[in-house]
Amino acid sequence: MINLTTEEKAARYDALQAAIKHTIKAYKRRRTEALKNYQAYGALNIGAYSLGTADAFGQAVEAMERWV
Repeated sequence: MINLTTEEKAARYDALQAAIKHTIKAYKRRRTEALKNYQAYGALNIGAYSLGTADAFGQAVEAMERWV
């Protein structure tokens, strides 16, 4: 097992937090795009897919925000 110094642990934690925050922003952007597609296409197949995609990204964001 690797023994890390406090500074190394802090650096890894900071990097992990930055990665999570970046992913949250990306997922929020993709959720917004999917909702726009849903509004544009409505009840057509692509619209239903877009709503499902938006819901999935929304749930992923909620879960990831618990780690920040």
